[in-house]
Amino acid sequence: MIIGRIDTQLAFDKPYIPEDDEGSVVRPCNIDPLCLCLSRELVVDRCSGWGYPGKYEADYLNILDWHRRARSVVVMDDYVGIYDAGRSLDRAALSRRQMNLLDRLSAERGQPVQQVRNNVVAFNS
Repeated sequence: MIIGRIDTQLAFDKPYIPEDDEGSVVRPCNIDPLCLCLSRELVVDRCSGWGYPGKYEADYLNILDWHRRARSVVVMDDYVGIYDAGRSLDRAALSRRQMNLLDRLSAERGQPVQQVRNNVVAFNS
């Protein structure tokens, strides 16, 4: 099981997951299926595939099972992906969540909101 760092700054208030603080790296709100690289043998053979169907926390419970049954776990500090970096279907190419986050970031940095949004739209184009 490989757990890689994901850039989440466009989706959440924290810059990346999983976070490197005290406690287990595998806990609610710290890990996401996007962070993982898993062997078929681990998921299918040792854990019987995707479990907990219909439960809200099914992703976390499955990840916890995989983590417990993995023969080895590697946590990478390098970024391996970006969460919510794709373009939306709106004209500005940003989701409402991304716009709200950019508004907050621009206010913290003292930059005009439209300038920040234009820079992101130009980058995504």
